[in-house]
Formats: sequence, structure tokens, C-alpha cells
Amino acid sequence: MGFGIVVPLLAFCAKQYGASGATLGLILGSFSLMQFLFSPVWGRLSDRIGRRPVLMTSLLGNVIGFLAFAFAFNVTMLFASRILCGIAAASIATAQAYVADSTDDTNRSKGMAIIGMAFGLGLVLGPPLGGVLSSLSAQLHVAPNRVPGVAAALLSASALLLAFFVLPETRPPRVAGTGFAWLDHESWLIFFRTRSLRLGGGALAVLMATLASIAPILVLVGRDRYTLTASQVSYLFGLMGVVVVALQAFVVARATKRFGDVGAGVAGAIALLAGFLLALPTHQIAVLIVATCLMGVGQGLCNPTLSAFISKIAPSSHRGGVLGVSSSLNALARVIGPTLAGFAYDALRAPGALLSSAAVVVLAIGLAMRLVLAGRTAESVA
Repeated sequence: MGFGIVVPLLAFCAKQYGASGATLGLILGSFSLMQFLFSPVWGRLSDRIGRRPVLMTSLLGNVIGFLAFAFAFNVTMLFASRILCGIAAASIATAQAYVADSTDDTNRSKGMAIIGMAFGLGLVLGPPLGGVLSSLSAQLHVAPNRVPGVAAALLSASALLLAFFVLPETRPPRVAGTGFAWLDHESWLIFFRTRSLRLGGGALAVLMATLASIAPILVLVGRDRYTLTASQVSYLFGLMGVVVVALQAFVVARATKRFGDVGAGVAGAIALLAGFLLALPTHQIAVLIVATCLMGVGQGLCNPTLSAFISKIAPSSHRGGVLGVSSSLNALARVIGPTLAGFAYDALRAPGALLSSAAVVVLAIGLAMRLVLAGRTAESVA
């Protein structure tokens, strides 16, 4: 919710403090860049010292980052806040490792879906709450980022207190380690030497490039082809969030039991592909609504199922590190994907953005299908 509160306000605040469009892009990109750099670090550190202290440290980092946003009065402080929050958010791999420690193979995808459902709820509830809090800032005659930033910091502080008093440790004693290296070459080697990890992690990273492009594509398509206002596009985002939450609450576990982790991920990718293609040929708003729901299905299925697959293949002694490598690649994909969609839009407008994203999804389906057709979910080291 803190992320959902802050991110929609960033563009407004950056413009107010004199940032250009390119500078705003760098501010937003710095978040994903920090995730790329620090996801393997947090993941491997959690293998060494435990999941709980890493999660608590990242929550404390979020508190500091959101407070930096709350009291930012120039572009430099906005940069600092996003960098701090990006470093803290890189602990998503540790959260996934926590779920992997706490679930068996049968329930792993369901556990990963709970993380996705929590994100979905935060992204549904956060933006409208941020708008209300920004209005409150105006009534109090303070900067528009003051009240939303403080509220986001309080939410992270509440989560930190919950973690301190309620969250148990899950790291198995047998994976205790004595050393630690900032460059976790072992986890990177395991990831790229294991064929199933390369294919599953590669498919997830490629899909993440398109999932990260959905928001700007919906804005561009809604504006250019359907003449939607900003508030109308926000309703589409809300609808997609509802679809994601519902899917991860009620469908993911059943889908993985029926089709397996990778099979369910492929089904989600096909739905995502259908959503991009369906939005292409018509100007009917009803069609765009259906396309948005299909994109939500793709978002709801792909991430938890393929993340669960990766967690099952990763050795327990390096589970956090391997999930960190995957999260690092996903963060890099979130930087590259929207950029590529933007170039395609500049060249061919809305059809270019939709077709380029559809082509990327086809690549991801191809990678995942190699696992499905192999008829197994694990392979020996290549």
C-alpha cells in the first residue's frame, strides 16, 4: 500500500520540483536498478543469517525511504527516496524464500500467490488513498508529498512491528553459513548452469518485461484509441487489480494442481497475449475492458507459478540467493520492457506498443513450452 500511495504522486512532485521528463524516467528507473543490484544480495544474506532479520531490515529501509519522500523538497531527495525504497524492495526474493521454506511443493504456488495477492490489494487500495492524502496535504497547506509519505512510512513501520513481534524464523538450520560475499557468484552459477532454472527464470523475466509495460500501454492505448481520460484509465487499473487479486486468491492453487506450475504460467501468458491482441483491432470500450481482464489474468498467473517453479528447483542451501538472481533479472526486465514499448510506440503509435509486447510474450511462451514439452519440472545441471 505504501508503494501504491507514493508512486502515482512521484510524477506530480518531480514536475513541481523542476524535473524534466528524462529526469523523471531516471527517478523511476533508479528503483528497479536498485532491485537489480540488491535482490541477490538480500536473498543470499537471508540464506546465511535468516529470513526474519533481512525482512525486518528491508522494512526499516522502507520507513526511511518513505520519510525521505515525505520531506523531499527537491529532485535530489526524490532520487534518494526511490533509491532507498528500491534497495528495501529488493527483499522480495527473501519473502519468496520465506514462503518456500513454509510450504511444501504442493502448496508452493498458493503461497507465492498470497504474496501477489497482497501486492494486488496494495496497488488497488494505495493509489486512491494517496489521492485522498494528497488532498489532505493541500488542506494543511503543506507539500503534496508530506502526508502521503508519512502515511506510507507509518504503514511500513506497522509491518516492521508485526515482523518483530509475530514473524517466526523459517530458515532451516542446515543451511547456516559462516561467510558472505556481496557478489554471490555461486547463486548466479547455479541459476545459469541449471537448464530448468535458465528456461523458467528466463521465461519469467521476459514476461516481466511485458507485465511492466501494461500500465504505460493502457494509458497510451486508452488515450489514443479510446479517448479515455486519466480517471477512466485509472478505473481500468482498478479492474485489473481486482482480477489479479481474485485469481490469486481462488484460481492459482487449482490451476497449478491441474496443469503444473509451468503449465499454469503458460496459460497465463496465453491470456496476456490474447489481451494485447484483442486491444489492437477495434475502438469499442467493451473490447478494451475484456482485454484488460485478460491482461489481469496473465499478471495473476505468470508470476506466482513460475516463481514457485524456480523455488522448487533451487537448492535449499541457495534458495534465497537463486530467487534473488531471478528477482534481479525481473527488475532489469522492468527497466527494459517499458523502454522497448516506448520506442515501438514512437515508431508505430498504439499498434506498435501492443504488437511489440505481444511478440515478447510469444518468446516467453516458447521458453516455457520447452519445459512443458520435456514432461518434467526439474533437470540435471547442463
